[in-house]
Amino acid sequence: MGWPKRIILFVSVCVLMVASVFADDVAPVLKPDNSRYRLAFYEGGQYPDYLTILKQTLIGLMDLGWIESTELPDFGKDHKKFWLWASQTLTSPYIEFAKDGYFSPRDFDKTLRLSTQQDFLSKAGEFDLVIAMGTWAGQDLANSMHHTPVMIGSTSDPIGAGIIKSTEDSGFDHVHATVDPDRYLRQIKIFHEIIGFKKLGVIYENSTEGRTYAAMDDLEQQSIDLNFELVLCEAPFSGVDITVAEQNVIRCSENFADKVDAVYITVHRGNTLMGFKYSIHSFNDHKIPTFSQLGADEVKNGALMSISQAGYKFVGQFHARVAARILRGETPRNIGQIYTSPARIVLNMTTAEKIGFKPTVDILLVADEIVR
Repeated sequence: MGWPKRIILFVSVCVLMVASVFADDVAPVLKPDNSRYRLAFYEGGQYPDYLTILKQTLIGLMDLGWIESTELPDFGKDHKKFWLWASQTLTSPYIEFAKDGYFSPRDFDKTLRLSTQQDFLSKAGEFDLVIAMGTWAGQDLANSMHHTPVMIGSTSDPIGAGIIKSTEDSGFDHVHATVDPDRYLRQIKIFHEIIGFKKLGVIYENSTEGRTYAAMDDLEQQSIDLNFELVLCEAPFSGVDITVAEQNVIRCSENFADKVDAVYITVHRGNTLMGFKYSIHSFNDHKIPTFSQLGADEVKNGALMSISQAGYKFVGQFHARVAARILRGETPRNIGQIYTSPARIVLNMTTAEKIGFKPTVDILLVADEIVR
């Protein structure tokens, strides 16, 4: 028997009211003086993910009506060129992308890091929101040296890196940092459940930033909980030329040949196209299963498997809603920081065949993407 029409009507009205309230929470508005909000972009270095997530955030703002929809161009590794394009091309009655609002120490240049921070601090009061990407950016901006609202994304472990106090509290009224506290735990557990390795190889830089990027705290805890041995190789990437970082990764991949039965490929500056290509060939030739911490792109380039972030679409939507709420006047510290990425198992069947790994039917059923 169907519901009475009056109940259906009541439920429909309630749904519409809730949807309306939810939409109003992020609806575009002008500043109190009827001017546009000025946005800046601060990145810890020119890492590809930072620009990818920035673009998805902008697409999210388009979906919310803050920016007029348009195609976003690809300028390759030139992040500054993209920001200048955004400042000159993106149309919005509500947002201005400040032409002088791009801040970056280029290719993770430690000698430029302090001057980049000082340059920002000298202009901080001119911006209404800073979109920040990366651990360096979070560490540079999550402090009491300024009070400009900051939204921080793409940090491996913002708590371990000292950017925020906890998942619930950033520690500063003007700071919000997206955090997925169990992302790497999920990756390691799934990899171990599928492969059952006893010795897991990890290439990383033994520094605060390097340990954070590699999720070393999670790895060390999981090695105890799941009873496997961590075989570590230190590969410095900070303050060295990119070719040196590449060679450090290549050296470590060669050392792993007869010492491990699986490798967890972490985020590392030396994993350039050349560095990654050499390493993955070495691992595959020695029939060593690999799991990419980064995601689907590295699986497409030869890693065995990963869990991606669904093309960064969903984290971009999350950032867009946070940005909208901040611009509408909410205190960044009061906005929830926890984001759980949708799990998408990605499997490279060509690599599986090459290393002799035969996935079970169960694994194939949960693999949302099969790469050949």
